[in-house]
Amino acid sequence: MFSVVIPAYNAEKTVEECLKSVFSQTAFALVEEIIVVDDGSDDRTANLVEAFAHKQPMGQLIRLIRQKNLGAAYARNRAIRMAKAEWIALLDSDDIWLEKKLEIQSQTIVSTPNLVFLGAQYPLRILLKSYTGLKKLSPTELCLRNMPPPSTVVFKRESGLALGLYNPEMRYGEDLNFHQKFFQYDSFYVAAEELIRAGIHKDYQEQKGMSRNLSQMYKGRNTNIRELCAMGYLPENRMICLLVFSFLKHLRKLLLCTYKKYKYKDDEIIR
Repeated sequence: MFSVVIPAYNAEKTVEECLKSVFSQTAFALVEEIIVVDDGSDDRTANLVEAFAHKQPMGQLIRLIRQKNLGAAYARNRAIRMAKAEWIALLDSDDIWLEKKLEIQSQTIVSTPNLVFLGAQYPLRILLKSYTGLKKLSPTELCLRNMPPPSTVVFKRESGLALGLYNPEMRYGEDLNFHQKFFQYDSFYVAAEELIRAGIHKDYQEQKGMSRNLSQMYKGRNTNIRELCAMGYLPENRMICLLVFSFLKHLRKLLLCTYKKYKYKDDEIIR
């Protein structure tokens, strides 16, 4: 049923835990293969993946692909084109799945006619409103709340291929840029479920470049909003309002990032 796609770049601290979370799935029998694309790492990522595969009774399901550093979008595209299962299950190398992730999502797939894209967000809130169960997102709601996290996403492989997969020229916002194309199938579903742990083993030192990335993330988000308008899913006046909302969110994130930076320095002084 599922081909698991894991792009990995300098993930030696997390890739083993990431893989363990796949093998720990209650519905592991639904996993047909696990494709890990080492995106030009200069650490031990590839060696650790090979060693992990050799230790596992079902380690032959792991396919390790090495490439030069071309970005997560290119790595995902390469794996998806090679995949053999009907469904693609995305997983980032610094995230882990909770053990019932695939079991819950496979049940949703079976019980929901014409579903081709499914993610999860917990809690599932848009502005001041909370949702439970399974929700079909509108383009406006997606612009108000960028979701779901990539590691929660499963989609039909043939549908993703028909949509052209990820834009390898984008380094920020490329996941949502591809995912929003599933509006063409009227099938952008998000479940109010906690299915992953994101960013394992990250601390401030590993995140301190975030402020430099925020501007690129902001540009990527705005590109996605404009593309939704060009695709006919947003009227122009709503697009303008959403771009203003995006700018306000960007300012808020800059302020939070600045606060965390100085708080970390204060904590270091106290220590």
